[in-house]
Amino acid sequence: ELNASVVPFDQLDEHLGHREALCAEAEALAASEGDPAALSEAFHGIEERWREAESLPVPNRAAAALNQRWSEARRAVLRRERELAGQTRRAALSLLARQAVICESLERALESGALTEDKAAAAQAAWLELPRQTEADLQRRIENRFRAAVAALGSGGGAPRTPLSENARRRAELCLHLEILAQVDSPPENSQARLAFQVDRLKEHMRAGEKDPLGDASRLLEDWYLCGPAPAAVAPGLEKRFRRALSALERDEGEIGLHDA
Repeated sequence: ELNASVVPFDQLDEHLGHREALCAEAEALAASEGDPAALSEAFHGIEERWREAESLPVPNRAAAALNQRWSEARRAVLRRERELAGQTRRAALSLLARQAVICESLERALESGALTEDKAAAAQAAWLELPRQTEADLQRRIENRFRAAVAALGSGGGAPRTPLSENARRRAELCLHLEILAQVDSPPENSQARLAFQVDRLKEHMRAGEKDPLGDASRLLEDWYLCGPAPAAVAPGLEKRFRRALSALERDEGEIGLHDA
């Protein structure tokens, strides 16, 4: 970096103004709304220009405050990116929950033999009133659940593609994982399964390169909403466990993947 003492004062002030403008851009970005990916891309461009500008000397009296301002603006942008990502994720999960309610209404009617064409038509109308998921793969997966129920009506209400007993097994597993994440008790009869999973999780987490299987609460919630229904005899108990764990996660604003980090 050039010595500021040999650079004309007007040039030093020009460099200072340029870098202050970059700080102002970052600060404005930190207060913006919209897509977190777009914010990240915009900040990447500002960072590139900041790195280029760092080779330009500024008045010694202003250097420390300028670097401090940039550091604070950078932290604010990264924090805002996480906030927007959290908002986007929560909106997607909220919509997925509403989509799952429509799917389950069809699936339960099929299970009880009470699904009529009128009920199916009403469910399809309600489905079309909902917005689509912005994540294409998530929309495709929940649509597969919905279409499977509609197709079952067309085939005379045959057996579901995935047995209800398998759905019950998967939902019980998801409840256990969410209870561990939320740090709430599991039913006594699940204590051995919980301990075994926690031991396996610790082993996997200690291996180099292994990802924590409970590292993303939102993915577990997605799996719950995408999973078909458990048999009516066990569904209320599983739903109660799910709601209890979900409430605990929602109270913990630091829960990764579900709330702002």
